[in-house]
Amino acid sequence: MQGIVNSVITGIITTGALLVLLTGCASNEEIERELTTYIGDYVNEAISRLGRPDRIYDMQNDTKEYHWVTNSANATINTNVMGIPMPQSKPRKCKRVLLVDERKKVIGHLVEGNC
Repeated sequence: MQGIVNSVITGIITTGALLVLLTGCASNEEIERELTTYIGDYVNEAISRLGRPDRIYDMQNDTKEYHWVTNSANATINTNVMGIPMPQSKPRKCKRVLLVDERKKVIGHLVEGNC
């Protein structure tokens, strides 16, 4: 009986922790709104908030693309044969891109992946 109670309590705690993790993630729409606020600003303003970009690409039309890439584990809940919730990790990749003109002003943005 004690083992069953411990299993149920562990399941409840795990489920609660996973819900906190999942609700703490920003959605693609929230990130789109954030990146939109940088349009018209100098890219250094975005860098001061987002951190140093992972990559910067020189484009053919005198623009640059600044890329921020995040790889993380997305916790999910799967049920095993006994019916007890078991956490499993699933990889996530989120890419944020700012398009910057020759004056170093942000003129566009893109969000790719599961942010």
